[in-house]
Amino acid sequence: MDHEKLLDYKKLEIRKLNRADDEVINLLKETVLGSEGGMRYVMQNTPERIATYADRLSFLALFKRNSLKGVIGLCRRIISNCGEKCDSTYLRYLAVQSAFQVEKAPERRSGRLTSVADSFKEKIIGLIREPQQTAADDRNGNRTHVMYAYVESRNERSKNMVNQAGYEYIRSFLTVAFSRFNPRTNPSVTRLGREEEPAMAKLLEEFYSGYCFYTDEFSFHDHRY
Repeated sequence: MDHEKLLDYKKLEIRKLNRADDEVINLLKETVLGSEGGMRYVMQNTPERIATYADRLSFLALFKRNSLKGVIGLCRRIISNCGEKCDSTYLRYLAVQSAFQVEKAPERRSGRLTSVADSFKEKIIGLIREPQQTAADDRNGNRTHVMYAYVESRNERSKNMVNQAGYEYIRSFLTVAFSRFNPRTNPSVTRLGREEEPAMAKLLEEFYSGYCFYTDEFSFHDHRY
């Protein structure tokens, strides 16, 4: 079975998807990411990129009348925090159809209806707060589990969601977009040989031993280092 129903409220359902099917791929490909006034972009090579995660990537998906309306990806990986290995869940691939992207909270209606709706919303937030509870249980004993995500500073919807889930601001970084890139061949620069990858992996681990959230997950993917 590729999915499991976690929550339901009226015509809405939250399901855990064990893989990205065609419906998920199409939603991700069609979603324009970023925020107004900032950098706007769409993801490229989505099926290929998702395939690299294999069974380490699952999704929480919002359905209405069995029609997909939104997803968020749960990427399981091992990270290093100042040399300490930690299990982690990296939240990414957030995509929601525009009709479900509410700019502001709706006005309150009846107390009973609001209470039920708020309870459903809180349960969804709970899944985002502790996504490892719905992911495959590949944790290593009592090793620390870290949940994290990258959120654009102008994306108020995403910031509001992660704040409600209890995530804390840690650091900021700047993304620079440019359209002209013409690298020149340098005979002194060559691709790393496969037999050299273990030695390079050790050098990388030593160099980043004082850093947080370091992972070598894709360092040598397709031997392109």
